[in-house]
Amino acid sequence: MRLIIFFSISLVLILASCITTKETVVKQVISDIIKGKVQKTIFNDEKSDSTTCAIDYSFFAPSKMVYRDSVNQKIKKHLIRFTQFGSGTIGNLPLSNSFFQTQLDSFASLCSSEEDYDEDMNHLWELESVIEIEDSHEIFVQLQVTSWSYTGGAHGNGATKTWLVDKMTAKDLLLEDVFSELDSVTAIGESYFRKLYELEPDANLDDAGFWFENNRFYLNNNFYIFEDTIVFLYSSYEIAPYSAGETAIEIPIEEIRNYIKIKI
Repeated sequence: MRLIIFFSISLVLILASCITTKETVVKQVISDIIKGKVQKTIFNDEKSDSTTCAIDYSFFAPSKMVYRDSVNQKIKKHLIRFTQFGSGTIGNLPLSNSFFQTQLDSFASLCSSEEDYDEDMNHLWELESVIEIEDSHEIFVQLQVTSWSYTGGAHGNGATKTWLVDKMTAKDLLLEDVFSELDSVTAIGESYFRKLYELEPDANLDDAGFWFENNRFYLNNNFYIFEDTIVFLYSSYEIAPYSAGETAIEIPIEEIRNYIKIKI
């Protein structure tokens, strides 16, 4: 199964327990979209194992355009929630190289107070995140955040979240804002879902191991535009067990163009 990432800049963040640290700051490139990188290497108590933390970031430069501020706020909320487990506050701190470095430091500080090394699994805590902005459309901007973390146990957990943000209102564009006749669009989406998993048109979704509410397929609000397709993403545990991984349903735009209400 192919999971398409439509942006050109990757953001990778790997975090672990923190006893000793090293830091590297890579100079940021400034334009309308600011890009840069911060890094930190973290060791376990015995310094026998280590992992490198890194944020390859992108965010909008300060602007009077409200949609850009909306995108930046989403990035801030995500990183604070992800690196501080929801315990941090957003505040008025602007996005900057220092902000991203602080998020690495915050995660390191939290894991220093926990059992930072999983001896049974022989694995340090880790966290990866990819944040990318795509601003080539006339009426909306796309933001994608892909995250994964391991904090002990049998396996890590991850998800990809996407937003389409309206450039006029700065509000998120949801299914009903983008599509008309949602029942028809959903039926087309289901046909591609069944094709992806090689299910017959009348195959029972519950019996096939999926967790759709009331045994009925649905499209979610986690979608984005990529070239000539619209991609719907379902996280692990959203519609299937962890072992199924993340599901990406790609629908050709031409097949649903008559139901699209916005210019894409």
